[in-house]
Amino acid sequence: MDSRVWTSDAWSPDASYEVPGYHSEALTAIAAAFLVLTITFTTLRFLVRGYMIRALGWDDWLILLALNSFICQAAFLVHIAWMEQNKDLMLQKPLSDALEYVVLEFAFYIFTTLALKLSLAVFFLRIVLEKWQRRVIIFSTIIFSVYTFSFFFVAIFQCGLPDLYLLHKIQGKCVSWSVLGPMNYIHGVMNALTDWIFVSFPILVVRRANMSGRDKWSVVVVLVIGVLGSVASVVRLFYINALHSGDKDAAAFFSQAPSIAILSTIEPGMGITAACMATLKPLFKAVLDRTRFQVPSSSDKNKLSSAERGIHTPSGVNSPPQSPRRGEFAKYG
Repeated sequence: MDSRVWTSDAWSPDASYEVPGYHSEALTAIAAAFLVLTITFTTLRFLVRGYMIRALGWDDWLILLALNSFICQAAFLVHIAWMEQNKDLMLQKPLSDALEYVVLEFAFYIFTTLALKLSLAVFFLRIVLEKWQRRVIIFSTIIFSVYTFSFFFVAIFQCGLPDLYLLHKIQGKCVSWSVLGPMNYIHGVMNALTDWIFVSFPILVVRRANMSGRDKWSVVVVLVIGVLGSVASVVRLFYINALHSGDKDAAAFFSQAPSIAILSTIEPGMGITAACMATLKPLFKAVLDRTRFQVPSSSDKNKLSSAERGIHTPSGVNSPPQSPRRGEFAKYG
């Protein structure tokens, strides 16, 4: 790429500049990896809920909506990375297009978090029975949804129509960071906080349940897996200020954007994957049961060898190896 340097007025299309490395390979690799993960685990989720236990619910359809939104988000991210490598962003049109795609990628990130949150809320409402706990989940979900939906429109139209982002940025007609900054932080905090609220109530129920310690831990692990995305939400908070640093000019923007873009991909990608993993216990159980049946234990092998050698039981009758009952595998197929 040309080695020209950004000027202080780098948002101007007449400025001479060089776009610093956008870490295109890393962005593409992370987007591709989480696309594979989310599509795979969402498919497995529908296999379990739709075929094995035949209990598809609203949480499943909402996670599918989140997946489709995430696919759009990742597609825009990959296209931005491709443009950095193959287009001359020193020209007005490619730069304007790239910034438009950045706005749309961010908007789809926000919508993905909304759809994912609604799916998690429905999932945990199935588990929680106490009225006050259900009300807290519903109330917190409503607050998050209203706020996130508002944030979604602010993000899209922060500089008017997305295709006019560059022009309005030059003219100073965009929403200021004093508004966008707090909105970003509030969204991140609310996203993580609601996840922790969701998982805390079922854990309290499990603690009081008449279950073995092993069963309690297995349930807790499943619940915690469902909200792993909140970890990335917290980490992302520390990188939000990079957007403010990049708000000064296009050079700073494209040098600071990769860190927040990567975390904005990991967060919903991990969240969708974890939410789907939390529903796969019937599949894991079926696989384990098949494995146990097909691979006899040492005691079973001893019984089998005794029967083959003709060793008699106390009743004087040889004990032939038992055949599997008809339909033993049908319940898992």
